[in-house]
Amino acid sequence: MKILAKLPELLNGGEIRTAGKRQILSYMDALAVLVEDYEKKAFSSNLDGISGKDVLEYLMEEHSLKQSDLSKELGSQSVVSPSAFFP
Repeated sequence: MKILAKLPELLNGGEIRTAGKRQILSYMDALAVLVEDYEKKAFSSNLDGISGKDVLEYLMEEHSLKQSDLSKELGSQSVVSPSAFFP
């Protein structure tokens, strides 16, 4: 949202008096609540029935990662195996 990026610029500018800045802050607060509500409705998904193992396997597949790729960061392959996390 372009307006959310522009509002801080207005607050930092010297041409708006304190009362105007308070109004801008109130507007930003209200807008943030509306954006959060929209995002919860638009982007939430029902994750019931999706296990952590499923998520890890999906991410590994999505990013073309193997256990050996993760082991470089996390330790041995037995540590990073989806089965090790989620029996």
